[in-house]
Amino acid sequence: MKIAFVVAEFNSEVTFPMEERARRHAESLGVEVARVVRVPGVYDMGPVVKALLAPAFRHRLILRPEAEVAGQTADSVLDAVAARVVPPR
Repeated sequence: MKIAFVVAEFNSEVTFPMEERARRHAESLGVEVARVVRVPGVYDMGPVVKALLAPAFRHRLILRPEAEVAGQTADSVLDAVAARVVPPR
């Protein structure tokens, strides 16, 4: 299994140690940290997480035949799901 981290640089004295602890825990479970993306702050995480969504999950979706006939793709379904997520205020 592979995972990605999205880490805020703001408050790095807290977030960077959290990243290291999460990395060690993942490695202890045999999980590969395939990617680490650093963003300025928590409000910048949403677009990055949305961008990572399709590459991580498109191969897991099986579309119904009627969805394919309607022109939907795995990416369009994931984009619709991501669009429904409300960003923090």
